[in-house]
Amino acid sequence: PGPEGGGSRALVGLATAIRALLVIALAAFVWAVPDFGALVTFAGGVAAASCGFVLPPLVHLRTHGMWMSPVGKAFNVAVAGFGLVVMVSSVYYAVRDMLSARGA
Repeated sequence: PGPEGGGSRALVGLATAIRALLVIALAAFVWAVPDFGALVTFAGGVAAASCGFVLPPLVHLRTHGMWMSPVGKAFNVAVAGFGLVVMVSSVYYAVRDMLSARGA
């Protein structure tokens, strides 16, 4: 058996070829984008803010909201609001950097 838990060498070879093609495609994408750092900043800002600040308090409110005090609910809403502000500012600065890299 191969590392994927499959049995045949052909499947392992196919999986390796697919991984290699994905790596080559991503490397070509990074090379083709003029300012890849700004694109990473854009994606990272949205993902980090939503996963770190927006989604956890919203899930907490959804799952435990009926047992929470008004202060606890307000705190969760404040953290989610702060996350939205961070996300919007991150998107703004990333787009600004991308436009300045193009010379616009």
